[in-house]
Amino acid sequence: MKNILYMTGAVINAGDFLIEKRMIALLTKFMPDIKITKTCRVGISYDDRLDYLNSFDAIIFAGGPIYQNSIYPKAIPFVSMENLERIETPLFFLGGGCRGREEGVYNPIRSISAETFTFFQKGIKNGVPLGCRDILTYRFLKRQGFENVLMTGCPAWYSLEHINSVEINKHKNSKMKICVSEPAKVSNLPIMERLIERLRKEWPTAEILLVIHRENKKNFEATLQRMKEKYGIQSVVIRDSSEGFNVYDDCDLHIGFRVHAHIYNLSIRNVTFLLNEDIRGFGVNQTLGLENINIQQSRNYQKHLFGKYFLGKRDSENPDIVVNHVMDSIDQEERNGHKAFTDAYSRMKDTFNVMKSHIGQICEKIISE
Repeated sequence: MKNILYMTGAVINAGDFLIEKRMIALLTKFMPDIKITKTCRVGISYDDRLDYLNSFDAIIFAGGPIYQNSIYPKAIPFVSMENLERIETPLFFLGGGCRGREEGVYNPIRSISAETFTFFQKGIKNGVPLGCRDILTYRFLKRQGFENVLMTGCPAWYSLEHINSVEINKHKNSKMKICVSEPAKVSNLPIMERLIERLRKEWPTAEILLVIHRENKKNFEATLQRMKEKYGIQSVVIRDSSEGFNVYDDCDLHIGFRVHAHIYNLSIRNVTFLLNEDIRGFGVNQTLGLENINIQQSRNYQKHLFGKYFLGKRDSENPDIVVNHVMDSIDQEERNGHKAFTDAYSRMKDTFNVMKSHIGQICEKIISE
């Protein structure tokens, strides 16, 4: 039996726990006869446990915005540069992403730090590609000089139960269920409130549930209480585990700000619209051929990169532009028979096969050692 150490990034955010759950499911299915041990990769140094790290047959980093300019040895201390060469266990990277807002994904002049480059190069030395989650990350890694790169999608994309389906998942609810995931940024709360107001107007008898993925924000409780009283909505907090995502299982429509709410709903073939607060959601939608609704403008973003869906500078005092865009998109997709979604499900099925092949490469490498 081969022993694998999985370096997880799950600490608080529900989305990180979803990545962890889905990655372990994939490894278990496609790497038979293995034992998986989890340990945290965030902010923890293992310099005093080199023998422990070297006792495994593989060390796997999966998902999350791992491909950043200076992530090692800052956000991911792992071991010091002096000890990195003493790690004999091969490193593998699966389905990771970049963070365009800070790292300048589109700027080929800016390079990742020498330490971070060495960290990822150690993974490539075993002959297995760096696995990345979307086309933006693929381009970023190529521009940083990494040749052996593979676009596999994120582990969270893949529900083994639904992967072969390319049709909308239709539910038998007694009334329509709409889930709204909350924004990460306080400045976007007015958009959320206006969105819920519009949803209640369009679907007066629907169940509307606000799903909170991480933690309450400044002034959030007052906003939530006002919306509950005015629009008759309910709320649920799903932080600290992946189990809370089950609330979406019978969701007829998801609209919101959380990337992993969008990903989870796509993975179980629900209709979902994401309001992009950063480049992560943009990368998912561009890769899967879905419309982007971008509400955050950063100095590192270029207007032409967002194409015809670019909304310009978000104005928190006038969120009607965003909400109108969302409602128009819902209407258009219904008129088109949700073809964009069924096409996206087909693309997810294709990238699933790439992920499966990538895990197979890792398995062969481990067995051959």
